[in-house]
Amino acid sequence: MSPTSASAQCLSPDQDVFAVASHSLGNDGSSTHRIRLYDVNSSQIKLTLVDNLVHKKKDGGSVSSKRESGVGPILLTYDGSGRFLVSADKGSTTFTVWDVTRGVVLHKVDLPQGCVVLDVSSSSCDVSSNTNLETSIFALMAVTENSSGESSRKLIAQQYDVSKGKGKILKKIKTGADLSADDDDGRLAVSPDQSMLAVGTVLGGVRILDASTGKRIRKYKKHLIGRKGLSLLRFSADSRLLMCGLVTGDAVYVLECKGGHENGNGLSSSGVRTLAIDSPPLYANTTILSKKASSSLVVAVTCSSGSVMIFEFESYINGVISTASDNDISAFTSASCYSKDEKVDALISSFSIKSDKLLIGRKLSSVD
Repeated sequence: MSPTSASAQCLSPDQDVFAVASHSLGNDGSSTHRIRLYDVNSSQIKLTLVDNLVHKKKDGGSVSSKRESGVGPILLTYDGSGRFLVSADKGSTTFTVWDVTRGVVLHKVDLPQGCVVLDVSSSSCDVSSNTNLETSIFALMAVTENSSGESSRKLIAQQYDVSKGKGKILKKIKTGADLSADDDDGRLAVSPDQSMLAVGTVLGGVRILDASTGKRIRKYKKHLIGRKGLSLLRFSADSRLLMCGLVTGDAVYVLECKGGHENGNGLSSSGVRTLAIDSPPLYANTTILSKKASSSLVVAVTCSSGSVMIFEFESYINGVISTASDNDISAFTSASCYSKDEKVDALISSFSIKSDKLLIGRKLSSVD
């Protein structure tokens, strides 16, 4: 087996568990997914989930699927309830649903024919009045279509109730975004209030869609994506802003989700705020600080360098950053999350929903 490398991380909706996914490849092309669940308060491993990705032949024998294993980075997300965890190889035709209360694979979901998964995402908001929403996730899929002898690749987003056997499809949304033949860098985000989806592609830029109808709300031009795609696409905690960052970039762009106007090309004319960071971003989270006369928006960005950088917009009113200064803003504080002799495999930071603290989760290479 080759050395294990961390590929994905996420926090549970209640922020009590830090999930870290890694994979290792066998000489026969088989792949083992290992997801470790850490207790945020004690930093101890609560549970380890293991999936060997072995598929059955028609004659009853078993074979390691070289297409399904090691296709790309691991995708990882909790459902809205925190009871289920979804993992997948980017570019594969299935995803796995884990029951984290029992530590077992609940089922594997096969995508429609001609589809591969590019991203998975969910909202962690409290939607307990609707069980389908509470236990659902969205999967962003590339679909190859053939028409008049020519093939094209379209992006669709499907909502699944992962608590149901084989994943019950609740909704299918055409995003309006296209992919080139060799482009698998589509990213997906779901707003905390579940009213919007954000989709980012190299060809199409960033699109914000109505999660119910698929109607486009906003579109930002493709220079925000670059040629290598996004490493970050995430809504603010109040669902009013969208944060995105490039795989090769040193900035996070903060975009308004609603309001403003579009020009003749259908592009947003609203200002884009830029946060200057030291390396490509992995994760971003926001909180709102209430003051006597107004509120301020605080943004924490987790960077691939191992640092967490914190920014503040001093005037934030009804989802609008009204700071009169330049659109670019520098961090007012930052912290390195590793020492000289340490290597961090996984790192995440998030403002606590239970206190005024910033939670930082990390996994060191030396920790198995």
